[in-house]
Parts: sequence; C-alpha cells; structure tokens
Amino acid sequence: MSSNPTTEPSSPATGQVRSNGSARLGRLGIVGLLILGLVISGLSRQWAMGLQRQAYMAGPYAPSEGAGADDTSAAGTAGPTLGSLDSYFLILLLGGLRGPLVMFLWTSSESQKNERDLEDFDTKVELIRLLQPEFDSVHIFQMWNKAYNISAQIASLPNKYAIILDAVEYGRKVDKSRPNNLNILLELNKIFQHKLGSTAGDSIYYTRQVRADSKWRESTGDSVGALNQRMPPVLDKDGRVLAPLVKPRSPRPTDMTTRIALLTSDIPALKAAAATAGVSLPDGQLSPPAGTKELVIAVPESTALKIEPLLYRHIGIRFVYADWNDGSDLQYLKRYEPYPDGVSPLALGFNYGKRAQVLMNRTGQRPAQSGPSVVDSRPGLELRQWGESEWDRGMVAEARAFGRKVTQQRHTSLIPTASVSPSAVPQDIAAAREAVASLELANRLARDARAEYTRHLINPTETIRRMQDYTSHLDGLEADEIMTRADLAYLRSILSNNPAEKRVLLEQARTDYVNAEARYQALELRFYTPGESEPILFPPNALSRRLAFIPDWRYLLNMAGMPHGITRETAKDYIDQPKALATLYAFVRVSLESLAGIDQNSDSRAENGYFVQRAALRLMQIDIAAAKMPVTASAR
Repeated sequence: MSSNPTTEPSSPATGQVRSNGSARLGRLGIVGLLILGLVISGLSRQWAMGLQRQAYMAGPYAPSEGAGADDTSAAGTAGPTLGSLDSYFLILLLGGLRGPLVMFLWTSSESQKNERDLEDFDTKVELIRLLQPEFDSVHIFQMWNKAYNISAQIASLPNKYAIILDAVEYGRKVDKSRPNNLNILLELNKIFQHKLGSTAGDSIYYTRQVRADSKWRESTGDSVGALNQRMPPVLDKDGRVLAPLVKPRSPRPTDMTTRIALLTSDIPALKAAAATAGVSLPDGQLSPPAGTKELVIAVPESTALKIEPLLYRHIGIRFVYADWNDGSDLQYLKRYEPYPDGVSPLALGFNYGKRAQVLMNRTGQRPAQSGPSVVDSRPGLELRQWGESEWDRGMVAEARAFGRKVTQQRHTSLIPTASVSPSAVPQDIAAAREAVASLELANRLARDARAEYTRHLINPTETIRRMQDYTSHLDGLEADEIMTRADLAYLRSILSNNPAEKRVLLEQARTDYVNAEARYQALELRFYTPGESEPILFPPNALSRRLAFIPDWRYLLNMAGMPHGITRETAKDYIDQPKALATLYAFVRVSLESLAGIDQNSDSRAENGYFVQRAALRLMQIDIAAAKMPVTASAR
C-alpha cells in the first residue's frame, strides 16, 4: 500500500499566531507613522518659526543687540496658553477633530449670542482663539463681536465697559503673541477711538472711566466674577507712562531724515532760525522755481530739533519727522506726557492707529478691511479729534475756575468765559491749572495734527493717494493752533503776579486773537458760504453791474475797509488785512440772512461763529485792560 505525501493542515493556533503578528506589525507601522508625522510636524513648525523669526530679526523692527529674552520673544516664539498648554499642542492632540470642534464652538457661541445667553461664552471664544491662532479674520471678528455686539446686550454702563475691556484684553493677547500685525492694531484703534472715545452718550462715561483707570493705583484686584471692571493702569505716580509700556525693543535709528514743509514766504525766517541755531540748510532746496508757493526740504533730524523751537510762532512751517515703531506698546503717548488727569481713550486710539500706519508703510502690510490711504490719513484725523477734546476739557476747567456754568458740548463751551477780565481772580486755582495743562496739550496736538496731515499728503508711496481735499482741515487746524495759543497766554496772564510778565502775555494773546479771528472768518467765507451767495463776495463783474451808477465805487469800498474782487477761493489772501476781512465777514453774515431755510451751511457757520465771538470778546477785554478803549465801549 503506497503512501502518498500529504500536507498536514495548519492548526488554528498557528494561524492565529500569524494573524496576531501581522496585526502587531500593522499597529507598529501606524504608531511609527504617527510618530514620524509628529516629528515632521514639529520640525516643520520649528522651520516655519525659524523663517518667521529670521524675517522679524532682519526686518525694520528687529530688537536691539542688547535686548533680553523677554524682548526677543516678540519674534513669534511666544504663543497663547491655556493652563500651560500651548495652542500648538492643543491642535496636535485634537488632530482631525480640530475642524469639527471649531465648527461646534462657532455655531454654539453665535447661538448663545443671539439668545442672549452669555454663560461660558468667553470660554468658547478663548478656545476658538487657541484653535485658530493664525487667522486675522477670527481675531478681528471676535474683538468686534465683544466690543459692539455683546456689550450692546448689557444694560448697565459699568458692565458694558467691562465687556469692552475684555475685547481690548483679547486684542492685546494677540498683539503680544503675534507682534507687528497691522489688522490687530487697527482693531484696537477702533475700539479705543470709536467705541470708548466717540460713542454718542456712552463715551462721556467711558472717557471718565478710562482716565481714572489709567492713573496709578497700588492694587488691580478689580475683577468681579469673570469680568474685569477696570483697565490696568498705564501711568506711574508722576503721570508718566509706565516704563515697561514704552521700553524700546527696536531703538530708533539716529539722525533720520526730517522733512520741512513751508511757504516760500517763510524761507527767510527758516534761514534766520538756522543761523541762530548754528546749523546749515541745503541751499539747493531753498531756491524754488518762480511761482512756487510751498516747498518741502529734507534735513537731518538733529538739525530739525535745533530749529523747530525757534519757529514756534511761524504757523506756515511744519516739521514732519521720520516715523519709526520701537516695539513698545504705548510708544506714541510718551511724547505728550505727563498726564496729570489720566489718559483719554482718544489718546490710546491714536497710539494704536499711528503704530498701524507706520507698520503699513514700513513693512508693506495691507489692511483687511480698509484702504491704505484711509489708514495713512487716520493719525492726523485722530490727533485733531484728541486735541479738540482736550480743548473742550480746558474750557470746562476754565469755567469752573471762574465760577461760570458751561456744558460739555463742543463750541458752546467757548463763550461762558470769553468775557473774563485779565484782572479776574480765579475761585479755583486747581481748576485753572488744569485748564492750562489741557490748553498746552491741545495746542501741541493741533500743531502735530497739521504735521500729520502734511506727512500724509506728501507720502511718496504709490498706493497712498490724495483721495480727499484736506484744505479745510489744515486751515481749521491753523486757526485752532493760534486760538489755543492765545487762550493759553491769556489764562497765564491772569495767573501771573508779575506786572511785566502779565503785559507781555497779554500782548502775545492780543496778536494771536487777531490772527485767529481772521483765520476763522476766512475759513467760514471759503468753506461755509453757500454757492447761492457768490455775488455777495464781490466778484468784479457782478459788483460792477450793481454799482455802475455810483461814481468811484471802488474808491468808496476801499475807504470803507471793504475789499472788492474777492471770491470764496481768494478770501484767505486777506488774512493779513484783518480790518478789511472783518468788514466783509460782517457784511456777508448779514446778507446771508435772506437765505434762511435753504442755507445748508448754517450749522457749520454757527459753530465757527463761536470762535470768532470768543476772539472778539477777548480782544475787547484786552483793550479795556490796556486802557485803549472806554469800559462802556460796545463789542467788536
């Protein structure tokens, strides 16, 4: 019996061993792939961070060589944390669940907002920030969402204020972890400038709170529940910005180029100031072609710093210093310290807006929600608004010093103290000193705002174009600068106990009030006079038809001090002839009464009239004090 070779079937145990071995190898392979993926992901992140750091260190705002570890952390190595868990590792742990979780958090938080259920809302927003740290649009939306949408659902102003501060804190966290981010700075600018500084009605409370919170205090334990009821202080005991908030990370280069914009008629004054300061000017730039009315010259910053103080009273010369962000949080507030009465939200808004404008022009970043020209023009507009608020504050303090009643509204606060005599005695010396400090700041802000407008208009960048005619702004700031300077000299004369000093200050105030009055009159004739009244401004053709039957009518007008041949565009040419301009201004004012009901410029003209009225009343008081006119004389 032959035996055929047979293959014994493998036992179940043997097949199970082989199956388990294959499964184990598969699992090991998966684990190996996961580990390899983690390693590659970590290496890629380190490589990306290295490139980011290299770009930061080689950029225009690289930290100085002596900067410490805290300073270099701004290069992008610092990130948001949640219980010491970096957002990067949070994302790695979640893996593919990150997307569904983010979608859930977005829909859930928005549903809570719509249902006015704010329980654990902040926690969800914080998780969204950690899971989507690189998306500007996420941070922009969440800051806006808190400051505008969520705060609008709160009834009490203190709680509204706390929610807005929470939006600010969110933005500062992002700014710290992602420095030199244009869009985050612009959103911080919007919250301070618009929400806290300009919201109708509420801004009165917000401004008072921000000023109070910005002052030095020992303890900051102001949290109630999850809300921080007070902004962290930004000033020390002397009213100066806290050193950590203005500590430079990227020191300003030495002797950068300064541009000086001036009228050709002011060239002799500029040369005289340079000779007095012992510095030289580029002669080639001071020989403009015939017919040039204004020019811009470039000088080293060290030269400009020596000349500028000597040209304080020359309104036509503007110094535009080169911009540079030094990496500190509140860099642009340092130049205006001290702040004895706290920092205005408008000042904080300007700081972030200026940082954003400089960053855009230096690095080429582009804003996500506005045009480059808008961002470039913002610092000038915000300096002007801040200056006007400080001026109003000074007028209110002046009224309190002399026991006069005044409202918080702009323009109307100019009149109650206009008739205060130079020999008046303040009832509240502290209020008078507060008024002096506010007027000093308002005067400087008006001057710097004109320089900012000039910088914007001569910006050589191709994408920054003159999209709007800022002539009315510049003319108004000229008048504001002279007017605040006059108010400051007048108030200082009242506070002075030295007769000689009082006389000098009153003479300075008189000169400035005359010039300010003429500028406000020209401003009104040029920009706030309706087109229907063009014949009132005496163009030769219209006037010759009306007065042709009167012999020597031009002679008669000139004898009356009323110039002829003026249009709205040429009204400014008569600023140096204040009597003639005042006569024309009064005539136009009376003539425009016939346009009642159809005059679209009446409100602007009424507001401008407060400045003219204040200057006229102050001039009358100065003349009375100088015994140049009888006490019973009528007002101008």
